[in-house]
Amino acid sequence: DLPGVYAVGLRLQVWHYLPLQTVREQVRRDFEFLKRAINVPPAPAAGLYDYYIPPRPDRIDISVSQYGVLGMWAAAQMGFDPGPQYWRLVEAAWTHWQAPSGGWAYGAEGRENAGLTGAMTAAGVATLFITQDFLRGGDGVNCTGNPRNEAIEKGMAFLARHYTAEANPLTREIPFYWLYGVERVAVASGRKRFGEHDWYEQGVRALGGFRRDDGSIAERTAVGREAIYNTAFSLLFLARGYMPIAFSKLQYDGAWNQRPRDAANLARWFGRQFETEMHWQVVGIDDPAQTFNDAPLLYVAGSKPLDLDPARKARLRTFIENGGLLVGHADCESREFA
Repeated sequence: DLPGVYAVGLRLQVWHYLPLQTVREQVRRDFEFLKRAINVPPAPAAGLYDYYIPPRPDRIDISVSQYGVLGMWAAAQMGFDPGPQYWRLVEAAWTHWQAPSGGWAYGAEGRENAGLTGAMTAAGVATLFITQDFLRGGDGVNCTGNPRNEAIEKGMAFLARHYTAEANPLTREIPFYWLYGVERVAVASGRKRFGEHDWYEQGVRALGGFRRDDGSIAERTAVGREAIYNTAFSLLFLARGYMPIAFSKLQYDGAWNQRPRDAANLARWFGRQFETEMHWQVVGIDDPAQTFNDAPLLYVAGSKPLDLDPARKARLRTFIENGGLLVGHADCESREFA
């Protein structure tokens, strides 16, 4: 009988890994809990969560709100979608509390560019990717070029500027909770890199410095429950490396991302067919050549002519000659791209 938003949000993510017919009523109960727990207008904290029910209407808590949304996202994937009104409410709140610099803080101080942290910025970006899926998943069919989400782009730029795997950026706090947030952004965005940073490789190296003889991954001074929490967040991050990458999507100069969720939706479909979680990633045309070999298939989409210089063509040719499969898709029935 869990009374807290953090716990219920996490538990819904557990239900998502179990056969739905065995947990349907538990999912329904937790879904209804999160529907009741969110602040609604005219509360100053409309679109955000508090620790418990009833929520305090003026308490701005970005951290607990992240877990409420993650839980509702899991519920929606199991058929309990709260509807567009809920997702609009959430998106409006997170956009409102974003700092002008692109980051987020734990509370309202973020609006003034104060108290910003990497972990809360990761929470904000991941949340806006979720709301984008539910509210604007079909925008790409309008064939207007790469759709823009200014709030997400500002948040991703903030993460790229401040990224460090050894500690929560700007606060220098222990990295475990922060790295779990990084993993959530990567799952949502497909990005292999934040700017120049290979987030997974650097994260693995950083966590290696926290390994202890008893098998935990935690601060040297952490004991009891704190050591368990640190280890749990570390394992959630590291488990990403066990997930097979079904394919990569190529980022290049031009309309490479006309349909931002095409690769994500296809990877999810593959996962259902093979009854396992499968991932995808975005790789840049100028990334290190070995990056292309992370997956056996490289997906290239576009609605304009694909104009690559000889050096970039050579990189793709090497990938193919090494056994890779290059698949092109002409968005918007583009004969120019084909």
